[in-house]
Amino acid sequence: ERYLTPASTAASVQALTLSTPDSYESHGLNLSHTLAPSVGLITKKFGSLSLTPRVQFLRNRYDDTRSSAAVNRAYSFFSPSARWQRLIMTEKEGVSDRMYLMFLTYNLNHTAPEASLLLDIRDAADPLSINLGNSALKPSSTHNLSAEWLYTRDSRECQFDIEANYSRTQNA
Repeated sequence: ERYLTPASTAASVQALTLSTPDSYESHGLNLSHTLAPSVGLITKKFGSLSLTPRVQFLRNRYDDTRSSAAVNRAYSFFSPSARWQRLIMTEKEGVSDRMYLMFLTYNLNHTAPEASLLLDIRDAADPLSINLGNSALKPSSTHNLSAEWLYTRDSRECQFDIEANYSRTQNA
């Protein structure tokens, strides 16, 4: 474990403060590449279905030249999403009167930790806010599921909308 301690003189406090992630003594690089083809299927009986099998490649690098610390991580994520929707319309005297619209959506998202948070360095430049990096941080994944039902009746000028959402995050 490496330490950066607060200094008593203004010059050394300024020099220590310059080693924060936004200074010239540290270098960060974040690269992200995403491939997301989309496939759709539309049928009159079952509605429409769209699938997006997204693949994401991330590379995070961070160098702190003052403390000679560096971190370099690469991640690959598979983040699919799917959306199903169904529209049912009824007619009254040849005019569309009622409409039912149903949606079901699923998404999987991944987030990698910032490279500067992975350094195992205690930053005590501000005695009121001492930070310590965690080299064991893992990427987080979030599963989102939502369902929606919409009912519209034109002859009575009314509309109802019911929506439910569920989200679960791992390694937050």
